[in-house]
Amino acid sequence: MGGYCSGRTGWRAKCENCLSIDVRRWAREGYFSDTGYFRWFWTLEGGTYGIRFWVHEKSCELDYQKDGESYRYPVYLSRTRCFLGGERIWFRCPADGCGRRVAKLYLGSRYFACRRCYRLTYQSQCYSPRDRALTQAGKIRRSLGGSEGIAWPFPDKPKRMRWRTYERLKERCDRYEARYDAWIWPILERAMARG
Repeated sequence: MGGYCSGRTGWRAKCENCLSIDVRRWAREGYFSDTGYFRWFWTLEGGTYGIRFWVHEKSCELDYQKDGESYRYPVYLSRTRCFLGGERIWFRCPADGCGRRVAKLYLGSRYFACRRCYRLTYQSQCYSPRDRALTQAGKIRRSLGGSEGIAWPFPDKPKRMRWRTYERLKERCDRYEARYDAWIWPILERAMARG
């Protein structure tokens, strides 16, 4: 108990490993501005996958192939008003009995459905607090243009960044790395004592 990678076991499938469609991205790229036919492609694990969809006013119809079988069915759309004007588009989960309003649908066994219907988790939900601290420190280092590893020197301040912002990010990164160091150093000391 409490050893290396002792976070949640992570037996559930991860969202990051599934093909997904994102209504926010499609809306940003203008696919819902008028009715029509579009194609969408994405690459996962070296394979290219494609989907065709027809946009109607209150739904979009998906048409794709998976494992040699063709699938074609509607996914209903929902629209909500934004606080400062405009509207946001959502998918309605097409799984039987769900109908949940979601931004992303994932391709599971045969159909696109929300992550709750497929019981998917995010990779970060399986991290232990130590792993999460190390990941957060790596994100800060990467955002400053440096390497993720804590063994490398902390990156220099990027041009046009305020010193106060840089110092705040450095302090936050130091706190994350101190959390990780408090866990790893006793392990390294015991290993070195064994010789």
